[in-house]
Amino acid sequence: MSVKTFKELAQGYDEDPSRQQRAEAIFQAILRLVPLSKEMEVLECGAGTGLLTVLLAPKVKHILATDASEGMLLVLREKRSRLGLCNVDTDLYDPTGQSMESSFGLLVASMLLHHIPDTEGVLRRFYGTLTLNGWVAIADLEEEDGSFHSPEMPKPAHYGFNRSNVVKSLEAAGFCNVYIETVHVVVKNERQYPIFLAVAKRGQ
Repeated sequence: MSVKTFKELAQGYDEDPSRQQRAEAIFQAILRLVPLSKEMEVLECGAGTGLLTVLLAPKVKHILATDASEGMLLVLREKRSRLGLCNVDTDLYDPTGQSMESSFGLLVASMLLHHIPDTEGVLRRFYGTLTLNGWVAIADLEEEDGSFHSPEMPKPAHYGFNRSNVVKSLEAAGFCNVYIETVHVVVKNERQYPIFLAVAKRGQ
């Protein structure tokens, strides 16, 4: 089986019900742990096809949903038009090599970090995009043995993360009030893969 690009995966990406379930679980955890409001400007990095975007949009003022794959964003834009999400904009953005000038009250990154080799550098960039007392919410895989991704998926940079190391990395980037918990478990091929959500604030 050949490895597909995210552009090639985009059209059928939402057909896997486990991805819908994962997005819902992450959304519910964000709703519980982050004080969302109709005044909040949100930057979503690695938004993909917008599974989490469409859940967050009714709860906030505006979302800039970004991804490094134009194919993924095309699906998201179709979904935005179909659902009438007037407060969602999209943009191509790669946090590993681009800066984001605008300031946001919340940055969300779901299932993105394990695709990024230099996680510490990206977390520092995330910190710089937030307003004072702004929030970051990062959902990703806990440590696994490399079996989570099917052979057709792009090879990740990390096979999940140790939760203690995530906390240390967020604190090293400048974040405070770091909290992390398991919010979902993906079951595939009779294996369980826990998903964590880490939330933190930008302090002084």
